[in-house]
Order: sequence, then C-alpha cells, then structure tokens
Amino acid sequence: MEASRAARPDVAVLDVFLADAGGLGLAQALRRELADPRLLFVTGLALPSVRDALMPAPVLFKPFRRRELLEAVRVLAPLPAT
Repeated sequence: MEASRAARPDVAVLDVFLADAGGLGLAQALRRELADPRLLFVTGLALPSVRDALMPAPVLFKPFRRRELLEAVRVLAPLPAT
C-alpha cells in the first residue's frame, strides 16, 4: 500500500492470495485511497465463484502466458498515441 501511495501505478496486478490482507484486502484499500484504481487479479483458483467475487475487475487464471498478462494490462491502461 505504501508503494502505491508513492508511485500511483497505472495498473495494480494483485494475486488473490497475497500475504497479510490478501489481494482482496489490498484492492479494497486501493479503492479507498485512489480515485479510480485499475485492478487486475491473478489466481490459481479457476472457479466461477472466484470470478464472480472479483468482478468487475478482470481476472487471469494461472498458469497464464506473459503475453496474456501484457495484453490485460494494455487493455486497462493503454499507452498514449505518439
């Protein structure tokens, strides 16, 4: 949380099972502190109930390819046109 205050990331990629408060707890804190946080969750639990609990945030299920992760981040925070 401290790092997000300092860096103000364009996208936060959160594992559902992070230590301490977990990805869901961190997501709640980011939603309280940032105006419009862009969140992407990753998890190894490919259950419909997990997807439903995380909606409307996008979810990548492990294992995923680096290309899938990069595409999901690009959708959330596209690069500005040059």
